Amino acid sequence: MSTQQQPQIQISFSLRTCKCLLFELTDVAKQNQIGIPFDKYKFDFRFKFDLDGEKKTATIRIDSVLSSISDTPGILATLNSINEFLIVNFDKVVVKNIHGQLQIPDAALHSFLSVSVSSLRGMYIIKLEDTIYSNAILPLVDTSQLVPKKTVNLG
Repeated sequence: MSTQQQPQIQISFSLRTCKCLLFELTDVAKQNQIGIPFDKYKFDFRFKFDLDGEKKTATIRIDSVLSSISDTPGILATLNSINEFLIVNFDKVVVKNIHGQLQIPDAALHSFLSVSVSSLRGMYIIKLEDTIYSNAILPLVDTSQLVPKKTVNLG
């Protein structure tokens, strides 16, 4: 959360795109035939945020890696996703700072992250459902912890 009090703005948005860009089991995962306990998985993420003033959209790309932290550790899978949100009231929600960079309130970013992480969880469930890794369920994530502690400047 930024040091300045952000005004309360009701955001109106819809999910325009929700795609799995890449899913790949590693050779280690393909060769393994021993199940892994549900609490011995680790998910790592890299997020990319983008705002498009012309299209009035926000995009979140998540590049993720599923690893085993069991007795035989290793990377099991890679899954990359993208979510694009049409912001109906873009001009009220997104503002430009004095440097001309687009800024979005923390609450809006939190909403986009929540939807994107939930979508990623569903993608993992579908992609892993017929494998010995079907118990690798992305835990609930407090996406407020993913929002930078200061205003994000994009554009």
